[in-house]
Amino acid sequence: MEKITIFSDNKTCCYLSNISNMIYGFCNEDIEYVKNTSGSRCKNVDEIYDWIYMGAKELGMDEVIDISDYNKLNIPVYTVKKNGALYHTNYGKGITISQAKISALMEFIERMSAEKSGTTNIWGTYDELTKKVPYEIVNPSNMITLYTNYVSETLRINWIPVFNISKMAIAFLPTIGVLFPYYEDEEILFNNNTNGIAAGSNFHEAIIQGAYEVIERDIISIGLATGKYKNVKKESISDETINEILAEFSKQNIDVSVKYIVNEFDIPCFIACCNDEYAKGIYGGYGCHTSKTVALVRALTELAQSIKSLSYSGDEIQLIKRESTIKETIWNVVKEEIGFDEINSTVFSDMNEETEYIINLLLEKNMHIYVANLTAYDTSASVPVVRVIIPGMENWYDTRNRIGRRLYNEMQKC
Repeated sequence: MEKITIFSDNKTCCYLSNISNMIYGFCNEDIEYVKNTSGSRCKNVDEIYDWIYMGAKELGMDEVIDISDYNKLNIPVYTVKKNGALYHTNYGKGITISQAKISALMEFIERMSAEKSGTTNIWGTYDELTKKVPYEIVNPSNMITLYTNYVSETLRINWIPVFNISKMAIAFLPTIGVLFPYYEDEEILFNNNTNGIAAGSNFHEAIIQGAYEVIERDIISIGLATGKYKNVKKESISDETINEILAEFSKQNIDVSVKYIVNEFDIPCFIACCNDEYAKGIYGGYGCHTSKTVALVRALTELAQSIKSLSYSGDEIQLIKRESTIKETIWNVVKEEIGFDEINSTVFSDMNEETEYIINLLLEKNMHIYVANLTAYDTSASVPVVRVIIPGMENWYDTRNRIGRRLYNEMQKC
């Protein structure tokens, strides 16, 4: 069968060029940590704010809005808006104003960069591409689709080049797993989402952040579906930052419950939920990181963001969805307790070591990490944006009829 000449497609060549830029940046960028409770960072937020703000403006941002005062909870939350854009009311949280602003700006940049990227001219079924393209072709059925393996492998879909950082090699992956929003395929493999789209001050930051998000969604999905979580004894928490955040909730008479999700990766992953009598709803926030402190800070600040963003937007449908999920699986269930000091936590000397740890951890489970470079190089800021895809990871939390083999096996044990 005749080979596809992928280098004759300008869009494919552009993606391949972006991969080269990403690899070059990855090999030459700063990998030393700065002290930060919001995640793995190599730059302080105040160092990069002007650059990130310019990047958001170039991508169409209209304004940054402080919504911290939408209730009395003294935890900063900001939103970034682009007027008339369906997908671009983005939120950010943090323990400082600068962190919250950067978080919102980064999310906006992520969404806009993913939307600007377009399809390639490479169309075909999985079986066709494996015969025509001399690179690794990721089997759609490994991405947990809405169909049987046979149907997934015989649908005609668009394909996009990505980089397998577990093997350090080019691969091709269904475009629906990379771009957002995406509607080009006649039959969709699964509902499109933003899981794994991440921005950073460099590619290490972005890739690490994207990987944690995909892993978090997987752990949350299995944890909520199977009930494998424990109540964290709040009195066992000695970290000053975490206790200050918990004290702020307590000061506003908001009862916070913290759950630790038991998982096969032994990565700290938490759900922080509360019953807010003033907002008349149950809210939740999630956090996942090899540092248990970072993971729980993320969960607690996301909880604050959930409360304030829903108060700001009045999105009752989203509240009902999240409230029903948490109420039926978390809030009303009594669980075994665990001390915060009993939960493992891993620290690294630099970002290379952290990246290698995540890669090797997933390789032990026969999972590979694929990365697409979605950076908007047509802007002067060119803030690094990637999409991290890990085939085999579950996404049941977002789409209840997407159940992969790992989740199915765990549910059979319940």
